Amino acid sequence: MSDTRPIYFTRAELEGKVPTQFITQALDDNGDGVEDDGAFDTLCTNISNDVDALLSPLFDVPFADPFPVLINQAARTFAAAELYRRRGVEDQRNPFAKDARDLSAKLTRIVQKQEPVPKDFPVSVPTVSASTERCKTVSQAGILMR
Repeated sequence: MSDTRPIYFTRAELEGKVPTQFITQALDDNGDGVEDDGAFDTLCTNISNDVDALLSPLFDVPFADPFPVLINQAARTFAAAELYRRRGVEDQRNPFAKDARDLSAKLTRIVQKQEPVPKDFPVSVPTVSASTERCKTVSQAGILMR
């Protein structure tokens, strides 16, 4: 796996969703029955980047380990859906496609502040606030008071 960025799920966690043999078949592009070198690492990096892309407007990414539960869940689900796509399974028949879409929408709603930020997420990127109340040192006529 990449040394420069964290990966939001482990192979063992993914194997809890998708059988090991299916993972191997999905990552065997040359058809020799063996997972291609670097294919799993590339999958992990791409999926982690996909999660970061969804959340980067509001959060500093990548997230640090231990990862928020929703980040891990989304990454595992996105990876499972992608493995089925790699095997040629269209999203209508992909058992993880709907969950992946739902999780993507949930992360988007969190960024858009339409859903609360999960408690285990790190503090979000600071935002700017402004006081729009008239300052008490200015008279109603707009003259600066001393």
